[in-house]
Amino acid sequence: MSAVVVDWLGRGGIAQTTPAWVRALTKTGHDVTVVTRGGRDLIGDHVRAPDEGAHALVTHRRLAQLAAATVDELQPDLVVVQNYVVPPLEGALDRALRRSRARSIVVVHDHRLHSRAAGMHAGLRRRLRSADAVVAHSRFVGDAVEQLSGRTDVVCLPLPTVAAGPHGTDQLPATDAATAIGFGVLHRSYKGLDVVTRLAADGLPGWRFAVAGTGAPVGLPGLAAAPGYLSSPDLAATVGGSSAALLPYRFATQSAAVLFAQQLGVVPVATAVGGIVEQIEDGVDGMLLPTEATLLDWRSALDRVRDDYGALSARCRTRAAAADAEFERTADALLR
Repeated sequence: MSAVVVDWLGRGGIAQTTPAWVRALTKTGHDVTVVTRGGRDLIGDHVRAPDEGAHALVTHRRLAQLAAATVDELQPDLVVVQNYVVPPLEGALDRALRRSRARSIVVVHDHRLHSRAAGMHAGLRRRLRSADAVVAHSRFVGDAVEQLSGRTDVVCLPLPTVAAGPHGTDQLPATDAATAIGFGVLHRSYKGLDVVTRLAADGLPGWRFAVAGTGAPVGLPGLAAAPGYLSSPDLAATVGGSSAALLPYRFATQSAAVLFAQQLGVVPVATAVGGIVEQIEDGVDGMLLPTEATLLDWRSALDRVRDDYGALSARCRTRAAAADAEFERTADALLR
């Protein structure tokens, strides 16, 4: 049997789940081809990528055309489509699926994208209705997708852990203090970077505040920074050297950052928005705060992390391992 996985971005939290789908498909006897953007995180002989265009939308259209050509050529038994960006530009793949014998799984990571720059969901409803199965990684998204599509059979399975790879280097200077870190694509307004910078400016005894990733600001008071894109191994080494992950989201469908922190034994301290409340049990494997939490509330949460760090860290790793196992069980059953 053969399968095709279409990953529209090839980088970030969505792409970090693609290797888990490849493993699950391989386990069920599929020869897997991944179609994605080139020069990003997904590499290997099984990966196909289009030539880059002069504009991102040109490249995206080329990616859809390559995905369609791959379906036409390989006539796979199954196609897994990872999320969406601009469905009208992805129509070539939809048409290829209609003329093929392949079954399709659409994995919806975000029922609505976080900004206009991230894309649009016009035309998504038709794709959801025509798919053989629809998957979400939180009940929060699953319920919204069922409302959008009229389906009642959305499969919900946890995010899988990230295979970050060895030999990463911590991009922050060494310190004896516990580190509370914000990480990811930080310039997006919904990430709540201002909360991290304000905490850093005020300071908290025994803690160092840090940021890592795209949009990480440099030179702010009390804030260590590792700016720019970090490879998965370097990001794992940098985040893994911390005690707490600061995730003051204003909106979230679910968060790969929560699971990434948990699998490293780093305690996520996050706002209780969207699907994040499904990923953290407050005071057990992370801390949850309301969106209106004050800086005093955030400092109190960090005090709780410091006081019970060993037990919290251990439970974080246990939670991540359980999520990974549940992904494997559910994905395997769905594919079979």
